[in-house]
Amino acid sequence: MKMTEKIKSDLLYVRSTGLTNMFDRNAVRRIAHEFGFSELEQYVRENPKAYAHFILTGEDLPDEGGEKPKTKKLYRVTITETRKRTVTEEAECAEAAERQVQEDWEECLYLLDKSVFSSATFHAEPAEEE
Repeated sequence: MKMTEKIKSDLLYVRSTGLTNMFDRNAVRRIAHEFGFSELEQYVRENPKAYAHFILTGEDLPDEGGEKPKTKKLYRVTITETRKRTVTEEAECAEAAERQVQEDWEECLYLLDKSVFSSATFHAEPAEEE
């Protein structure tokens, strides 16, 4: 049940009487019944979350289910995995050792599988509309 302008007006009238704490839903329903505000009585009974939200904020909930709708967007998420393996290489200098290990790696002599997994990072950015 959606809060109508009549329900809102009746609710504000009940509040203005000062007859009850507005968080006492049973008392609000009883008073609404006594004043003949049947729609308000039903609304308070069927929509406790929306009623409490209105009492706290003075605003209606966007939907009748008591939850604010969540708008979803598309994101591209990049997963970057880091794997580490240390090998020993005999060479004349560090650069020569790195060059030789890189060549061996390119020839698949060193496989970096899940046993040498180090970390992963995730980065999301909005996907472009297609």
